[in-house]
Amino acid sequence: MELEVHSSLKSFGYVDGGAETVISALKCAVGTNGSIFMPALRMSPDLPLTEEDKKNGVLRKIKVLSPEERKSGMGIIADTFRLLPDTEVGEGTFAISAWGKNADKVSTGLGYLIDNGGKALLLGVDIYSLTAMHYVEKNMPKEISDMFKSPHMDAIYPPEEWFIENGAPLFTHGIQSRTSLMKLV
Repeated sequence: MELEVHSSLKSFGYVDGGAETVISALKCAVGTNGSIFMPALRMSPDLPLTEEDKKNGVLRKIKVLSPEERKSGMGIIADTFRLLPDTEVGEGTFAISAWGKNADKVSTGLGYLIDNGGKALLLGVDIYSLTAMHYVEKNMPKEISDMFKSPHMDAIYPPEEWFIENGAPLFTHGIQSRTSLMKLV
C-alpha cells in the first residue's frame, strides 16, 4: 500500500513509546513492499492573530520556517518520521517525507500517490489536514489562480515568509481557503 499519513499524537492520549511507536506500527502495517508519506512542510503551528491581522481579514497565520528547523506545525509524529535516518525528505516549503519501497518519489510531492492509487490515513485529525488537497491548488490552471492573487496581502504577508488564510472565495495568498477547496474537490 502507498499511504499518506496525517496524525495527532495528543489525540490518542498516552502512547507508550510515543511517536516512534506509531511510526513503527505504520511501517509494520504497510510492509516492505509499501510506502509511507507524511508532510514535511516547513510551517510553524498557527500563530496568534493581531488586531491588524483581523482587520485584514486573516483567519489563519503560519510562518514559513527555515530548512534547519527540527520542529514544525506538522506534529510530533510527522517531525519524528522526517528525522529518521531511513526516511527520504523532499525539498522546499511544501516538502514530503517518505519511507519504504517508493520513498524515492518524494521529489514528486503527493502527485505520485494521487496518480498511483495511494490512500490517505487520518489519525486523530480531520480532512482539513489532508495535504493531498494542496495538489489541486498546485495544479490549478494559471489563468484561474491569477484571478485571485492579492498584491495587497502579498505586500503585508510576503508569500515566501507566510501562509495566510483569509476566507476569500478561492485562492488566498496563493493558498486555497479550506471551504473553497472542499467545493472544488
